[in-house]
Amino acid sequence: MDASTGDFTATVNRAEAEVLERELSDGRTKFWLRNLPRKSWALCVPYEVDGEQRAMYPDFLFLREQGGQLVVDVIEPHTISLADAPAKAAGLAKFAGLHADEFGRIELILIDGSVTKRLDLVDEAVRNRLRAVKVPEQLREIMREG
Repeated sequence: MDASTGDFTATVNRAEAEVLERELSDGRTKFWLRNLPRKSWALCVPYEVDGEQRAMYPDFLFLREQGGQLVVDVIEPHTISLADAPAKAAGLAKFAGLHADEFGRIELILIDGSVTKRLDLVDEAVRNRLRAVKVPEQLREIMREG
């Protein structure tokens, strides 16, 4: 936070910068939050690795106007080559299945090199496909199939 201006500053990678640019460009986004890991106020989504519960913190929460009301969108860009990608994708899909009605959008953005694919986790069919993923190749297949 820049105390002189009240502006929030954050370091973001290329994929995160692209998400911010897209979400802020449509004019409906009123506020956004960098969902910082392990903060008491952060949105935490459980996922499982080898029977052990872990915590993930989706990168962004966007508040936008829809029908005269503010709704919260959860947006998580994630590189599929990371070891935790399949487990986090499945965990976020499970979370969306339980809580989709409480958010405007819940999106997982899969990143594979220079290719990205946005997945709408409010869509039950998409969630069901992600719940079963175990390895990065399954995520690549989902990216190819659309």
